[in-house]
Amino acid sequence: MAFNYKNNKLYVMGMNNTIYEMDLVTGKLTPVVVLTLNTTPGVYAVANTLAIDDDGTFYVANYGATSSVKLFKFELPEEEEPEEPEPEAPANLVAGFYFDEASAELATEGWTFVDADGDGKNWEWASTTTPDGASGNASIISSSY
Repeated sequence: MAFNYKNNKLYVMGMNNTIYEMDLVTGKLTPVVVLTLNTTPGVYAVANTLAIDDDGTFYVANYGATSSVKLFKFELPEEEEPEEPEPEAPANLVAGFYFDEASAELATEGWTFVDADGDGKNWEWASTTTPDGASGNASIISSSY
C-alpha cells in the first residue's frame, strides 16, 4: 500500500501485477494499471513492493533473488478534470436585479414593477418602451443573488 500525496489517493499492489486505487471511505478496490515488468529471461517478474513519492512517481520492485531484483519507476497519466456544464437558467427568470430599489429609476424608462401580494418575491412587470408592450411575471428565487 502507498499513499499518493499528489492526488490524495491510496494505492494497493494486488495479485498479477495489478495496482488498485482504494476508496478511503468504503475500501472498494478499483484496478488502475496492470504492470508488465521487463526483466531478464527466467527472472520471476512479479511486483511485490510499492512506493510513491510526493510528486506522484510510483516505484515498484519485482520479487526475486537479490541479484535479480529491479526497481521500476513510472507515473500514472494525469487525470482530466471533467468539464462542468454551464447551468441553465430557468425559463422566465430575471436575475441580478433589486426590483424595489430599481423601480423608481426604471419607471422613467417606461418600466413598471408591481409587488402585487407585498411579499417581495413575486413581481409583475411591464414595459411601454418595447415595440409589443411586453409584460410578464417574475419570481425572486433567492434574495442572496
